[in-house]
Amino acid sequence: MQCEVIQDGTGNYLKVRGAEREVISDRMFLYQEIPGFLPMELRRINGEKEYVFNISGRLSLKKFLDRENFSRTEIQQMFRQIFDMADSMEEYLLDSRSVVIQEEFLYLDPGRERWEGIYHEDHKQGTAQAVGYLLEAIMEKMNQEDRELVFFIYGMHKLTRGADCTRSMLREYITEEMSANIPAENREIPEAVPAAPGTGTVSVLTPQRRKLPWLWFIRGRFLPGMILAAGMILPIILWRMGMFRLPVSGGTDWVKAAGTALFFLGVSGYGVWKTLPEHDGKEKGVPICYREEERERKRVCLIPQTGDEEVLPIPYFPYRIRMADRAGHSAVNILQEAGVVMVMDEESGQAVYHNERRLSAWHKTPLEDGDLLRIGGHEYVVEITQPEYVM
Repeated sequence: MQCEVIQDGTGNYLKVRGAEREVISDRMFLYQEIPGFLPMELRRINGEKEYVFNISGRLSLKKFLDRENFSRTEIQQMFRQIFDMADSMEEYLLDSRSVVIQEEFLYLDPGRERWEGIYHEDHKQGTAQAVGYLLEAIMEKMNQEDRELVFFIYGMHKLTRGADCTRSMLREYITEEMSANIPAENREIPEAVPAAPGTGTVSVLTPQRRKLPWLWFIRGRFLPGMILAAGMILPIILWRMGMFRLPVSGGTDWVKAAGTALFFLGVSGYGVWKTLPEHDGKEKGVPICYREEERERKRVCLIPQTGDEEVLPIPYFPYRIRMADRAGHSAVNILQEAGVVMVMDEESGQAVYHNERRLSAWHKTPLEDGDLLRIGGHEYVVEITQPEYVM
């Protein structure tokens, strides 16, 4: 989508070329100001339609990210307002996919601390995909030492890669992150790793969940105790109510009472066992931490086929390799699952080849010792050694 920033005596404007056909959204944005969207003016020049958006006094997201001192709270607020834009379009019976979620088309109004964007009928992109690309742009600019921000960005980016990711899931993730309030020093995230020659930044994305302290207390101590107490108290209550009294003598039917007591104790004991965090079969912690989960880890190294390049070791999994040259950029992940080393292409601008076969984006391909891997203009032989046991 072509755009141009122009400046005249009245202010700054963003000019975007539009389709020749008439669309319903033109009238909606022309005759009313919709919260969350830049003020728009429609012009026709030589039979072509142009949208002119007033960006006077506003800061583009691109310049905002160049400051390098933005915080997690600011990014969270930005995404919440972006999702509000998409929600409002659905209320107007318009396609929410036409809300343009890109650096060049999002602007901050500092006075109102409000992010504003544009709506373009010819632009249609899924929310998860658009947010994923925007998160990658933020990764390039963010302060890697800000653990709160890095934790949030990587967690949200991982979520966007799911096939079932929706706007509601992303909004829920932001809400949980804002309410969790776990200190940064208690989170485990990947540290920055020096990049090999010809590569860019390296990121690691391996999810593991951590429980909140109060949630662990309730599920680990209080709730099992209450279940066990209920299993002991209920038979006593039934006995006091006369449930085990013999009809003739009025005495206690101890066989019936003992059977009922054993039943309630058995049920409550099973409930206690299932309530304990290590036996419930689920991970209910809210924040996502990133750390190495593999206990048996193979050693992998990429051996270059040219003498002027250095050997590229893979120190952990998953390991992100990013390379850029004049022809474009390439980004791949080297990961290990169930003891199998795999490679995954991240929709690289340049094709990535495994044994002269082009990889499909976001598809995991197993690697074996001696395989040939071509990333952009760099060619490597994969070397995989025996597993190393990790404590």
